[in-house]
Amino acid sequence: MSGSRRRPLALCLLLLQASPWRPAAARGDDTGSDEWSDDAEVEGEVFVHRLDIPTPPGDVVVSACAGDTHMAFLTRRGRLLTAGSNRYGQLGRPVDEARGEDHAIDPRTRLFEARDVPFPKRAGEKPLVVSRFACGPLNTAALVGHRVVTFGDDSYGQLGRVTDDSRFDARPLPASLEPPQDSGARHGDAPADVPDLMQPPPASFRFTTIAASECLGVAATVDGRVYLWGGAGIVPGVEDASVPRQLPLDLRRGENVAQLAVGSAHVVIRLTSGRLLTAGDNAAGQLGREAAPGSGGLDMAPAPLARPLTSFLFADVSTTEAHCAALSEDGVVATWGPNEALQLGRELPAAEEEQGWTWRPGWVDMAGLLVHGERVVQVSAGYAHTVVLTNHGRLFGWGSNANGQLGLPIPPLPPGATESAEEEAGEDADLFFPDPEELPSDFAFVDAAAAAAEQSRATGGSGRDHGGGAAGVAGGDAPT
Repeated sequence: MSGSRRRPLALCLLLLQASPWRPAAARGDDTGSDEWSDDAEVEGEVFVHRLDIPTPPGDVVVSACAGDTHMAFLTRRGRLLTAGSNRYGQLGRPVDEARGEDHAIDPRTRLFEARDVPFPKRAGEKPLVVSRFACGPLNTAALVGHRVVTFGDDSYGQLGRVTDDSRFDARPLPASLEPPQDSGARHGDAPADVPDLMQPPPASFRFTTIAASECLGVAATVDGRVYLWGGAGIVPGVEDASVPRQLPLDLRRGENVAQLAVGSAHVVIRLTSGRLLTAGDNAAGQLGREAAPGSGGLDMAPAPLARPLTSFLFADVSTTEAHCAALSEDGVVATWGPNEALQLGRELPAAEEEQGWTWRPGWVDMAGLLVHGERVVQVSAGYAHTVVLTNHGRLFGWGSNANGQLGLPIPPLPPGATESAEEEAGEDADLFFPDPEELPSDFAFVDAAAAAAEQSRATGGSGRDHGGGAAGVAGGDAPT
């Protein structure tokens, strides 16, 4: 978007709550009191939630990510705030055992509270600045002064550092990306001393981008080295998941790492040239190329996608547990991997349709959906759905809508229907999210993300309330 006009920024998260918050108008009462309803069970509806982000004058939320049950927000000045469930310490704050996952819900309003992550610093030091961040389902990672800091669930070693036997750590501490002093450290050992986050790391360990998933973490250095950690019990051959390992990346002259995306057991790397490389588990085609004979579906050497996409350059990429979505430099979306919920947004050959996945990348046809001059500018892959953002500020989504993650009403189940029938009822493709008639005329999205779980999140350009499967979050002013 261009121009000097400024308007309120809003963050929208698609959530289906077991005990949904219902606006007064939806409840049919005229008291004007909005509340969290503990006994309301309204089939097929997704409710609007508003989350106020505390930002001082001159600051504004510019990006957000979502895990299974938590959210993180980055401001223009480099503050990182979190909200939602804190059961595994994924908010970076102490876990309140008495309140469990409701620790971050305001008891007065029953709405999420967004608060700053308390990064460790000495008295009198300036506030730490976060440059990048990422959400796994139950964990969070951030770049603080070019260091990787992690907190939350560590069941698979996805924090990249030694934790105790509880297998989670709410403290925002650096990952062990520098060579460990004691190579014999294992889970259960006492954590090593925490380095001063205000001091710059060694030049060879200055990180510029990160990504996080349910089982893995990945980060790239300023000189193009990629480190992977986690995957205990998921990635074959991993003996100590808390020790990061370097991927054998073959860069061409002048290339560097531009973007990382990580799934449960695979990694997608976008280079500054626009090339895509993938590595890891390929059991469901998530590497975008045919598995090598005798590999067992595992290839830890990053390599390009299958032809003909090998020759295409890409501007964005996203992945989650297994399926992948990438955006070519000319604005066309490519997908590959599992398709059991139509999350690839395209038809597959009969044999691949029957097996439920494909390793062959293919293009999503959106020609009949976009207006003149409109093009896709961002892609985001969720657990079993995909969301894309256009330069007109519109969102399109396809795949599973079983939990309202496409921002559409959930079809009611027929009597005696099973959970699998519910999932099938929620599946659709080429669906616009949300209904444009339910949004203000000046509302336009500027950021989008589909969580690894069954929800979606978008950042918009209006702070007003709106209907249909989204939670509005006021965050100040943003340029348009």
